[in-house]
Amino acid sequence: MFKQGLESLKSSTFEEIPSEKVAEVLNGNTFGYSKINFISKDNDGNLRPIEKSSSKTTHKDVKRPQSINSILNSTYQILNFEKDNNPSLLNGSVFSYNEVHKHLKQFKQYLTHKRNPKLYFIKVDVKCCFDTIDQHKLMEIIRANVLTKTQYVYADELAKKYKNAIFVENVKETYKELEDVLELLEEHIRKNIIKADDKYYTQKIGILQGSILSSLLCSIYYGVMEHSELQFVKDDNGVHDYEMSLDPL
Repeated sequence: MFKQGLESLKSSTFEEIPSEKVAEVLNGNTFGYSKINFISKDNDGNLRPIEKSSSKTTHKDVKRPQSINSILNSTYQILNFEKDNNPSLLNGSVFSYNEVHKHLKQFKQYLTHKRNPKLYFIKVDVKCCFDTIDQHKLMEIIRANVLTKTQYVYADELAKKYKNAIFVENVKETYKELEDVLELLEEHIRKNIIKADDKYYTQKIGILQGSILSSLLCSIYYGVMEHSELQFVKDDNGVHDYEMSLDPL
């Protein structure tokens, strides 16, 4: 299964790093490298790659090894902060059954005022939605639409334990400059290094599932696409003329 999945990625997603450049590339990378597993995706034998981002990685400048998810934790909290402050970023994306219920409740209230209109349901799926994300476009979206502050204050120690809490005084705070956050995201998205079968690869397209940021980044990416391409579905009659605020994805 592993070799089958790897061969597919090598032909479409991964680019091998020449052996003579591996040391140089790794030494200049904050995250080191990660490994992947494959799980069955459907009944047709297709496989889904999952990045093992919770495993500890090593780097020459780090005395205590950290996992990729640990390194990204503060960035994850910052993106969540922006998501909560601007829910329209995600449009129809949901992360829990409570959010599904909220949307259904709003839809039901809408129907009560429309005297039982005819309903048409369409089920669609974005093929390989994680694997086909344009990395450059994703970074453009994050810069233009998501990260709006020039500096973020992050209560790093307590935020790991208490997700729904308010902190007052005597809290260890970490200041994160916007450019530092963007630089880390750029490296994670566009310079991701994978070790597989004793070889090293960079990912030239898409993002792997398994990172603490994967689902959120994917939702932001397609949320913007929904806003620019599918705005008409929010109109009463299903037809709407609009100007796209972003280039098509």
